[in-house]
Amino acid sequence: METLTKQPLMDPEAPNRSTAIVGGASSGLLNWNDIAHPHMYDLYQALLANFWKAQEINMQDDIKNWDSLTDTEKDVFLRINTQLASLDSLQTPTMTQVMDYVSDSSFKSIFAVIAQQEAVHTESYSYVLSSLVPLDEQNRRFDEAKNDPLVRKRNARILSAYEAFRKKKKTTKN
Repeated sequence: METLTKQPLMDPEAPNRSTAIVGGASSGLLNWNDIAHPHMYDLYQALLANFWKAQEINMQDDIKNWDSLTDTEKDVFLRINTQLASLDSLQTPTMTQVMDYVSDSSFKSIFAVIAQQEAVHTESYSYVLSSLVPLDEQNRRFDEAKNDPLVRKRNARILSAYEAFRKKKKTTKN
C-alpha cells in the first residue's frame, strides 16, 4: 500500500497535465484546456451552475408558515436544520485537507468548489434559523446538535472516517 505525502504547491519539473489523480506528478498549474480527465471540466461547470447565496432566497412565505406549525413541528424542523449544519460544517475543512494529497489539479479544483459550497450550505442553515428564531434559540439548537445522541450516532461513521484520515498515515486505502 502506497504511503502518500502532501503534494507540493508547485513542481516546475512535472508536467502540467497530471499523471494520476493521487500520487502522480503535476506542476500544480491548471490549464482546463489540457487536463488528464476532461469530464472533470464538465463536473466543475455543473458545480458552478449550482452556486447560490442564502440571502437570495426569500424567506417571507416560510416566516408566514412558521406560525402555523405546531410546537412539535417547529422542534423537528429546528433539529433537522441544526443536524444538517453539524455535519456540513465539517465538510469544508475535510475537503481542503484531502486536497493536500491529490496530485491532479482539476480534481483539486473540484474539491475547492465542493468545500466552498459546503460553506454556503452551513451559511444557509444559519440564515434559515435567523429568519425564524432569535439568536439565543439558534445557539441553543447548535449546542443541542453537538450533544444529541441521535445526531452523534448518525454522524459517527462519517466523522470517524474524517478523523481517521486526519490522524492516520496517509495511504491510497485511507
